[in-house]
Amino acid sequence: MRSRYSFALALVLIASLSACAIGVRKTIVAVPGERYMPARAEGTTLRAASFNILQAGNKKFPWEERREAVADCLRDIDPDVFGLQEVLWSQLEYLADALPNYTCVGQGRDDGHLASEFMALFFRTNRFILKKADVFWLSDTPEVAGSNQWGGACVRCATVAILIDRTDGTSVGVCNTHLDHISAAAREKGAKLIRQRLSSYGSGLKWVVTGDFNTKPGSAPYVALVGAQAGRLPLIDTFAAVHPSAPPDTASFHGYAESKKESRIDWILAGPALKPLAAGIVQFRYRGRYPSDHWAVWADLK
Repeated sequence: MRSRYSFALALVLIASLSACAIGVRKTIVAVPGERYMPARAEGTTLRAASFNILQAGNKKFPWEERREAVADCLRDIDPDVFGLQEVLWSQLEYLADALPNYTCVGQGRDDGHLASEFMALFFRTNRFILKKADVFWLSDTPEVAGSNQWGGACVRCATVAILIDRTDGTSVGVCNTHLDHISAAAREKGAKLIRQRLSSYGSGLKWVVTGDFNTKPGSAPYVALVGAQAGRLPLIDTFAAVHPSAPPDTASFHGYAESKKESRIDWILAGPALKPLAAGIVQFRYRGRYPSDHWAVWADLK
């Protein structure tokens, strides 16, 4: 199986997941009745999602016991584009088989190849053409794989895909990231770098930014991304735009403790060319399991 992915050792992983139909694959059967997502909001032209799937190295919640639930959750959302966080290569291989209608781009954060977690970006293959894929590191040297100078507990990076929409010929930019879970300074600097770099990919892009930001709305990284900044691409928090009266403890992280009060640390941000019509947090079990220690989040955009 791994030999089929040897091209991932190139500068940017471009894994055509539809090609994984070649060879032997296990059939992933959805459990009847475990479909909870609402139909797309009227007028929706793009559904986006973000999901921290908890890396496979966590022995307390084995990947083999919840991987089908992760795949079911993503099928249920049925997004056009989505970002995943904490994805190890073995998890990416599984999801390539389970979700054959998508193409994925990304790199392992530690070495720019396969090592450690991917900030994986998926897009629907029959809808989008990949124009450009890029990975940059959240550091003073963003082009250097594995760089980390801001005191973060882990190496952090962001994955970008510039896509051509086959339906109307327009260009969509998608960025997926995972900010540091320990260092507030690293989170803020990382958020500023992402906001700064978006405009470098060209004008006229419809931007979607997904990620686990490890901080709550209103924090310094949040303001760095969605606050008004001269010369920076305007971004809006899709969930906040659709649910302005949502309580502050609305959670996207549960840590496998239902009574635990956490905050909404997983966001989908959108540029001014995209209007949020609906947004939500997938607070359901699939196959009787929590797929991850986070809930998936989604947004319908026009």
